[in-house]
Amino acid sequence: MIESGVVSAELMFQKAASAPPLITCILRFAGFLFMTFGFMAIMRPLSVQGSVIPFIGSIIGMGTGLVSVVLAGTISLVVTDIAWIAVRPALGIALLLLVVGEFFLMRKMAAAKPAQA
Repeated sequence: MIESGVVSAELMFQKAASAPPLITCILRFAGFLFMTFGFMAIMRPLSVQGSVIPFIGSIIGMGTGLVSVVLAGTISLVVTDIAWIAVRPALGIALLLLVVGEFFLMRKMAAAKPAQA
């Protein structure tokens, strides 16, 4: 937060605590969208290369879009969790452990798939 003039730390924290949570949610969602669009831009060459065969390009585009949303969601959650650790350590650590556990669960499930086939 930025304030003009000389403002005490207590007043800055009071203003931050009384800020509407809707603005925070909107900013988090905007960050998530920007990250998603960034990942989609990075992966766009894959779908362009696959568009030599028309329906293959669409399938690859949907896949890269899905991967972009998952990556952006995961990174957004991790960044938010790290910020929560500074403010509310117990909740932040619990959320971070949840995300890490989910990551390892997905890796375990992905490793088990080839064994079933």
